[in-house]
Amino acid sequence: MRVLSVVVAMLVLALSWGCATPKPPVPAGQPAPPTAPKATGVVTLDIFGFPMAKSWDADPEVDGIEVEIWPKDAEDHTVKAAGSVSANLWLQKSILESEKGELIQTWSNTPVSKDDYGFLGGARVRFEYSGFTPTEQQWGILEVTLTTGDGKSFTARAKNIHLAK
Repeated sequence: MRVLSVVVAMLVLALSWGCATPKPPVPAGQPAPPTAPKATGVVTLDIFGFPMAKSWDADPEVDGIEVEIWPKDAEDHTVKAAGSVSANLWLQKSILESEKGELIQTWSNTPVSKDDYGFLGGARVRFEYSGFTPTEQQWGILEVTLTTGDGKSFTARAKNIHLAK
């Protein structure tokens, strides 16, 4: 019985915290107060989690890096924005510092459609290594740029990326 009363109390608290305060009614004959338009365009780009070295084929060697991008609007909601993605990958001089070393890979014009976004909002993008085989001790800095259909560009940066598995 005690467990039931604790569960009921928690449920009441959760519901009361989640309920919005009702707005007062608009008096008859008066216009409703204006509401701010909801922002729907991209204003920032985030990289979710940690970009990871991946192998996409049957051999065990690393094929490239996979990153999940999250375009965000002014209210910090994810926007499923179509466009193209470009990226640059530098060796990181030290795992303890964020200083860029040698530019080792460049990718451009990787298409992203609204269908590439997952249920929670992010789009996974693969960047395949070309002419580069990472060693176990190599770390990198990745800058990813999303260019939307209206020509606007948004860039996010990730550091301390282990370039090998």
